[in-house]
Amino acid sequence: MVIERLRSKEGLTEGESLVADYVLAHPEEVQRLSAADLAERSIASKATVIRLCQKLGMSGYSEFRLELAHEWQEYRRVQTLLSEEPFNARSSYADIVETLPTIYEKAIVRTKLSFDEGSMQLAIDHLRTADRIEIYGEGITNTVAQTAAFKFLSVGVEASAYDGINEHHTIFDRGKVVTCAIVLSFTGGNAGMVHAATFLRENGIFVIGVGGTESSLLAGACDVYVPVSSTRLVMTMEAVSSVAGTSYVLDVFFASLMVDRYEENLDAALEVMRMHEPHPVGTSPSNATDVARTVGPNPDRRKG
Repeated sequence: MVIERLRSKEGLTEGESLVADYVLAHPEEVQRLSAADLAERSIASKATVIRLCQKLGMSGYSEFRLELAHEWQEYRRVQTLLSEEPFNARSSYADIVETLPTIYEKAIVRTKLSFDEGSMQLAIDHLRTADRIEIYGEGITNTVAQTAAFKFLSVGVEASAYDGINEHHTIFDRGKVVTCAIVLSFTGGNAGMVHAATFLRENGIFVIGVGGTESSLLAGACDVYVPVSSTRLVMTMEAVSSVAGTSYVLDVFFASLMVDRYEENLDAALEVMRMHEPHPVGTSPSNATDVARTVGPNPDRRKG
């Protein structure tokens, strides 16, 4: 890149270095200067300016100016994005500890403000009547999908997480099992997830999309789409806000199904708590018989 090579000054003469210094100090002005003007301002000759352009791999000064303009525009865009980054090289442990909760809060609040109550209620109604919930995601969104599936299972809802579509499985169960699918994409345009949503919907499955608004492809392939707030950043911190926003939406779905079976889930939670309570030596929990009946005998104990 031109700007990087000008900064390194590798292989440049003293005169060429003077020109490089002036270009780096006045990149926008140089885009309006002729080769002779640049030479005059950098106290060098026009021949030195042309020679520098050629050393940088350019055919001449005109090509150099065009490439400089392109790179400078991109450089400014990146610098603007970096200025919005929550952390930088000088961030301390205290900065990180204080800033992260703000990132989570902003992502959740902005996602909440984007909710369309009618669409959310429609999605929840379909989740309530489904025999099975399938959650799709690739990469980091698959991790979010697995966490959500585990939560649904914990309140008695059959759920699974997938990183791609299984056409045979979908077609085999078509018309036999009421399935509702949740498809995740932080950008809203992941090709694999768009394909999955399209195929599932074509086969009679109600599809809920959850993701970003960078692309509208996934939204167009779903029955309902819940947009998630995400800030476009240079570093991977944008994934933090995307995960927080997406997890918030899925937790709204999870909590809605949990309260539908509140008493059942409360009884189950209390039983699990009793199972893990400490008991005096020589005694056993009151539900030990029920647990043994459910789990079955331990063959290793018989061996001992």
